[in-house]
Amino acid sequence: MNRRSVSKFQLFVYPQAGHQTRCLALVCSFLLVPLGLRASETQEPSSHTPGSLATKVAESIRTVVRDRASSVVRVRCRDDHGEVVGTGFYIDPTGNILTLAEIVRDAQEITIEQPDDKDGTKSLPATVTAIDLRSGVAFLKVVTGSESASFVPPLSITNPPELTPAIALGYPQEHQVTPALGMITGSKNHEGEIFLCVPHLTASLPLSEGEGGAPVLDLNGNLLGIIITGNTQLGTCTILPSAAIEQLHHNLMRYGGINPGWVGAVVEIAAVPQNNSRTRILSVAPGSPAEAAGIKPGDILLKLGTHAVHTPEDVLEASFYLSAGEDIHLSVLRKGVTQNLSLRCGEQPSLGDDQEAAASPPTTLLGESAH
Repeated sequence: MNRRSVSKFQLFVYPQAGHQTRCLALVCSFLLVPLGLRASETQEPSSHTPGSLATKVAESIRTVVRDRASSVVRVRCRDDHGEVVGTGFYIDPTGNILTLAEIVRDAQEITIEQPDDKDGTKSLPATVTAIDLRSGVAFLKVVTGSESASFVPPLSITNPPELTPAIALGYPQEHQVTPALGMITGSKNHEGEIFLCVPHLTASLPLSEGEGGAPVLDLNGNLLGIIITGNTQLGTCTILPSAAIEQLHHNLMRYGGINPGWVGAVVEIAAVPQNNSRTRILSVAPGSPAEAAGIKPGDILLKLGTHAVHTPEDVLEASFYLSAGEDIHLSVLRKGVTQNLSLRCGEQPSLGDDQEAAASPPTTLLGESAH
């Protein structure tokens, strides 16, 4: 898939020289627009008295922005098409930076821009350390100076419910890091006919070009996820959740790469559910971990690793959290009897160019019209 191909969903990337751009309104006051307030309505002093809910929320937002903004960086890349700019953020004290794979995938030169100690901006060369095409994210590292005192750690927190306040910190176009306030609106596991690697959060956030790859935080400063795609006209976006980021980061730190696990079985949907599962094994690859574990076609899959399985879509999410070389347990129903099996995940087979493109999440340049 050409990285500039157009599909229904938009990527928060800011294309510069050599790319078509579209002028869009910048982010308005991050306190006013998402909450549906007019400027005149913020003049009422009674809603901001000491100890009021509005005052506490405002203070929480200020604290999050103050504590986390220095972790966020601008990612500037040059390739054969010109220059593309997005957002990233330090994710650990060793200096790993998380951003979007689409920004850096074909880059010939990558520069990280971040505030310096003199209220200016410093530019540092960076390299790609790992790319995960399933989720659409990439890890970078600055060439000189690998440690970072300020970072946003990924934690396996429960996905927040609808109407949870959310703060995004990104670099809109050529402006400085800018907060935007909105809310989580739900989750989804597919874009059209394409299933996502894990269910993604959806949010209403007033974002602009250049903010793809921005961290999304709750009012306590915890990482909810990273912005993957969005639509500026509608003010909506999709977010890869923090639990998925933690899995990728864990593998990066432990194995030096993404290291996805492979089982080697194909599933289909069963006409009749059994033990609350409609996930039936269709085939098992010869020589695969699934074959070695004794999984057979016709088995009903009940559990894979730590994830319960009810539908074939659940297998996609459960597989995302497997690592090559990891020993896992799984449960299948065979002729009405539950079988508890174990296997060691193998290395994921290499994908061809067409399969690799299909594995990438659907994105377009931010600012293109949605179809």
